[in-house]
Amino acid sequence: MHNIKYKTLYFDNTFRKNLFHLIMKITLAHKIKQLVASLVIIAMGLLVVNNVVFLHAHKLTNGKIVVHAHPYNKGQDSAPFKKHNHSSKELALISHLQLLFFAALLLTVSLFRSEITSVFFFQKHVYRSGFKHSIKGRAPPYSLF
Repeated sequence: MHNIKYKTLYFDNTFRKNLFHLIMKITLAHKIKQLVASLVIIAMGLLVVNNVVFLHAHKLTNGKIVVHAHPYNKGQDSAPFKKHNHSSKELALISHLQLLFFAALLLTVSLFRSEITSVFFFQKHVYRSGFKHSIKGRAPPYSLF
């Protein structure tokens, strides 16, 4: 009988340790998700502020107008098309960085998509009656065995 108590105590301690480790893993995963979500929200906020404060346009030599946003010294530059110069590579990079941010946002959302859809996924439950035969037109649970 002493051995049974020892085994039960061992099982309880093992169960408690496993439960503790499971809770720690869930808590860590939750904290990582909160951190990623917070960083995405901060990045989106900074992107909006950048577009509100620093949005401007350039007219290229071929007549094409490029609109983008990045921090720059506004100074006395009140012209509709800004005079500070960018190379064509810089303009392409700025344009692609905005697309890259959007792609990163989509990737982040897709990483958590499986958990989001599992919340809204409804399983079809099949309930089986214990009755082998039922007579139609009669109130349940009347049946013939």
